[in-house]
Amino acid sequence: MSSSSGGELFFALYVRDALGLPSTSPEPVPPLEPAVERLSVALPVDRSTAALRWDRWWDRLVGARVAAPDARVPPAGLPDAFGDLTARLRRDSSRWSREQWAEQRRRGEPDTRDVFPVQEAVDRVSRELGRDRLLFDLSVEEVPVRGFLWRRLGPRTVLASTTMLRSPRVVAELRAMIRELVDGGTG
Repeated sequence: MSSSSGGELFFALYVRDALGLPSTSPEPVPPLEPAVERLSVALPVDRSTAALRWDRWWDRLVGARVAAPDARVPPAGLPDAFGDLTARLRRDSSRWSREQWAEQRRRGEPDTRDVFPVQEAVDRVSRELGRDRLLFDLSVEEVPVRGFLWRRLGPRTVLASTTMLRSPRVVAELRAMIRELVDGGTG
């Protein structure tokens, strides 16, 4: 099992929120939490066109992550709908991320990976199936968005909010997915 945070999926969500783009997806990913400061910039296209291009970009990023869950997704260029904002958005998103990490440390909160109850879920499924060892392949992409998010991106890939990964509720979701991967022979 692998888990990651940050990266291109986070960056795409930062771009969406910083530019105030509405999602055209029937199930949009919630906004980043805490909220991102909106930029007052002119885009080379209208907002609805920019939103559609953002959605296509998001779909490409998700597709790349699902196709190679363990691979580091290379930075994808922003769609031309965002003009020459790439450097500024990358710099701003890095600053936002560093500030959130520093605030988490200031409050004494542990890293999500230190409290994510993977072993508890694996142990429960092991007992349920009467097996000492489970083989499965699962990739969890952590994003700091509002609320409890657990969304399957593909057969072995999940997009999950930091809130969900820190919650006891995640054990049930993990158990179900691990069981499916083990029983389905895809792990």
